[in-house]
Amino acid sequence: MGPRNDTEDAWRRSRAQLDRALARYGWLDPAVVTVFGGVDPPGRGNREHRDLRNWETIRAWAAQAAAAAAVPCPADPGPAGYP
Repeated sequence: MGPRNDTEDAWRRSRAQLDRALARYGWLDPAVVTVFGGVDPPGRGNREHRDLRNWETIRAWAAQAAAAAAVPCPADPGPAGYP
């Protein structure tokens, strides 16, 4: 997902594509949304292999998503782990 070219226009187009995809599912209300840089798939032969993934940004977004999805656990989960 995301652009494979690091230009402002490529990032804008990728975000627009994501927004259009999300708009098709009005019931879906994501807690956090972002676009990451893309990567060329393996097997491109001798062509340049592009990788715009920024793992620090991805880890920060994952932590934000996990925090947004966190649900408090009951103090006493009860028998067999059920409340």
